[in-house]
Formats: sequence, structure tokens, C-alpha cells
Amino acid sequence: MARLEHAYANVIRRKGQEREKKFGETQQEAAMQIQDLRRKTGENRLLIWPLRVWTSHGGDSFAVSHHAELARVRRIGDRLTIAVKYDNREHTGILEWDPPPAVEAVEAVLRAHLGIEIGTLGDLKVD
Repeated sequence: MARLEHAYANVIRRKGQEREKKFGETQQEAAMQIQDLRRKTGENRLLIWPLRVWTSHGGDSFAVSHHAELARVRRIGDRLTIAVKYDNREHTGILEWDPPPAVEAVEAVLRAHLGIEIGTLGDLKVD
């Protein structure tokens, strides 16, 4: 892979603002944030965080407050199921992305941060 020196990549639109992310010498050497994980769908590479759909015990799907706390992380093959607690209820969501980073690396970061509000998960760095 060719080296990228002082390259800017991934102009990302979030909350109506454009932001450029500067990587190190190569994109593979740079730590990624969970909010930067992507999954290819057709011709598009879509951001997977924040999750748009959560389910609860009754099977209902809805949005969850960014104040919900990360309660559990479970690996199922090449994806993660995360559970959050909010308003005395548990809600679950699925994280599935195209590597890098490896599923094990993201799982380790999330497990190390159990109990934090999910509004801050996107900022966590994964090596």
C-alpha cells in the first residue's frame, strides 16, 4: 500500500458539520474511533455509529437516549451485540462493520468501558 504523507481522508458529515480527519503516515497505522467504523452496502460505505435502531425485550424498535449506559457486550461471529440500560429497561443493538479494526479489538475497548453513556462511545479509539 502506498504511503500517504500528510493526507486528509474521510470528509465526514456529522450533525451538519464537515470535519476532516488527518491520519498518520498510513491509514492502517492510525487509531480509529468507533464513530468511524463503516460497512459496505452496495456501492456505499455507511457509518455504523450511532446505531439507529435498538430493540427491547418485547421486540419493539425505537431510538435510545444518548444517556443510556453500556451494560453488556457479546460477540456473535464477526459482529457484536451491545446492550444498554435506560429508564430501567435493557435495549440491544448490533454492530457490524468491515475490518479494520478486528472484532476482538472493538470488543476489548467496549468491555473496558462498560457503564459509560453511549453518547460518548463514538469517541473511543480502537487500535
